[in-house]
Amino acid sequence: MIIIDLIFNLTLLISVSVLSGFVDYRWRRTTTAGVILQGILFGLVALLGMLNPFVLAPGIIFDGRSVVLSLCALFFGPVAGAIAAGFALVYRIGLGGGGVYMGVSVIISSALIGSIFHYQFIKGKIKANALHLYIVGFIVHLVMVALMMEIPSSMRLITFKTLTLTVLGIYPIATALIGKILKDQADSVERLTAEKALQESEARFRNLFENALMGISETAPDGKLIAANLQFARIYGYDTPDEVMADVKSVLQFYANPLERDEIIQILQQKGVIEPREMEIIRRDGSHRQLLVAVREVRDIDSRLVRYQATHVDITDRKLAEQELLHAKEKAEAGDRLKAAFINNISHEVRTPLNGILGFTELLRQPDISEEEKEHFNTIIESSSKRLLNTMNNYMDISMIVSGTMEVMVRQIEPSQLLFALKQQFQPMCDFKKIELLLEIPDNKQEIVLRTDTDHLRKIFSLLLENAVKFTHRGKISFGYNLIPGEIEFFVKDTGVGISKEAQVRIFDDFVQEDLSHTRGYEGSGLGLSIVRGLVRLIHGKVRVESEKGAGSALIFTLPVEAASAEELKYSDDIAKTQKGAKTVILIAEDDESNMQYMETILKKAALTHFKAYNGQEAIEQCRAHPEITLVLMDIKMPVMDGLEATRQIKSFRSDLPVIAITAYAMSGDEKRMLEAGCDDYLPKPLGKVALMEKLKQYDLSI
Repeated sequence: MIIIDLIFNLTLLISVSVLSGFVDYRWRRTTTAGVILQGILFGLVALLGMLNPFVLAPGIIFDGRSVVLSLCALFFGPVAGAIAAGFALVYRIGLGGGGVYMGVSVIISSALIGSIFHYQFIKGKIKANALHLYIVGFIVHLVMVALMMEIPSSMRLITFKTLTLTVLGIYPIATALIGKILKDQADSVERLTAEKALQESEARFRNLFENALMGISETAPDGKLIAANLQFARIYGYDTPDEVMADVKSVLQFYANPLERDEIIQILQQKGVIEPREMEIIRRDGSHRQLLVAVREVRDIDSRLVRYQATHVDITDRKLAEQELLHAKEKAEAGDRLKAAFINNISHEVRTPLNGILGFTELLRQPDISEEEKEHFNTIIESSSKRLLNTMNNYMDISMIVSGTMEVMVRQIEPSQLLFALKQQFQPMCDFKKIELLLEIPDNKQEIVLRTDTDHLRKIFSLLLENAVKFTHRGKISFGYNLIPGEIEFFVKDTGVGISKEAQVRIFDDFVQEDLSHTRGYEGSGLGLSIVRGLVRLIHGKVRVESEKGAGSALIFTLPVEAASAEELKYSDDIAKTQKGAKTVILIAEDDESNMQYMETILKKAALTHFKAYNGQEAIEQCRAHPEITLVLMDIKMPVMDGLEATRQIKSFRSDLPVIAITAYAMSGDEKRMLEAGCDDYLPKPLGKVALMEKLKQYDLSI
């Protein structure tokens, strides 16, 4: 009968081992939840066994609780063993009877012994094999036999005779059998858990490998590609890893530099690792890229070389950015040096003529100077004033070009007329230096129509001719134009000092002269050619320099052009002229008293009648009150009403009255505003006598 009951308990234990394995897989025994669930499970199994015991006598029962509780504590620790023992204790104490003391003692001792061996098992002093499990079971049940002494004396002897052999012979075997099942189940759970962790790890690695921002590759020792990710394929010019794997025989084919390839192979053979280093590769399409590559070897447990693992990062864009940054740094440093020299140059170019003006003005006040000295001093003052004015104009021009505020007023002109006027302007300078000045214009019966900004074109030629005169000491200067298909090519050539090859690449840059030293032999701000380049670009042209040091220079610029017959050529002429021979009466509108007196003096010496107005409103009133006025010299900036508004109102009732703007703001864009307001022409301040009289003559006045 006891054998049948024991088989029932063993069957129950085998079943619970399977359930225990499921719980262990779902809630690991290393977690608190897993331990508690295992304790509850084994406690319930102990109760089921106690509900179907072998009854020796009323209150004296035997079942498989000792096996259950010892194995629970052995495999899942003292906490699980205590929980399971708690279930069994409650029921056994409630059951009572003569064997209650022995029953309680067996429950406690089984859980305690299992816990002791659990720690030995953890420390590795014992293994959960069949022999060790049998030893644990034998000790548990040897103690159980000893605890039979707690059974009442009347039943003690029969209990020993009936159960000792079974308890010591079968129960340890049952403990070893069930323990082995639990051990195998635990090993299975560990294996499944490890496999799951391995799969998750492989999935994470594969995801990381495939989606890494850097190229990753594995190659055989001979260079054959074993594995590659998507980024590797893209870096080397392929769309997919499969495509690169199928096409590439060896990664060695990507190296652009054979010497670098051989060096890397040698380092790998010697050290087994390549620290991140820059290298150049050739992509599938033949283009070159700069990469940062790191390589390490992988060996098996027998130290045999299995493969190489490498990472590849495309740093081409970064290298280009570094080069651009370095270039920008060098350019900024060069710019700082040039600006320092330029600032020094500004100081010199402003202070030098000012010194001449102030110094000789003071000398003119001396009472004991001769008329010849006065004339000489006046000439120097005039020359210094022109030099200072020219310097200030250059500074204003370059600032407007750089800021993008320089505007273009397109007009239809005949270039030859402009060039003849320039020859007359520069001929005295060349005569003074005994330099021949030649104007070269092609012999072409067909007139040339050039639609461009006349003032800009005049400024370009003036700057180039000034440079040519300045740097030419003997020989000749020639300027003019040639016709090429669709373009007109202007030039200024000289036999001067020339420009070195090194300086030619930067001669058009801002703040640049070929010689920026304090000992240079030529005056000037160094802005002339910068302004030329800016103005040529504004009128849609191109400029270049051809020169040899010591053999002269040729500055050439081209503009688009169209050809037309003489009959087709028309010039815009909106100037309303007065009838020749009529009495000339001029209105001077100027708020500054010194400027007013200056213009009055010029007009009086020319015997011209004039009226005065000190603001725009007075100018309007004078024009209404004096219909005999034939021309207005209109200052732009005046109180009460500015010159532009005054011009608009005057033109509303005297549309035929010429108005010439007199302004200190004759910069790009101002001409457009003046013409839109109704002004017929303009003169920039400071106003010279010759310039004023020449302008008045253009209006056919009786002078």
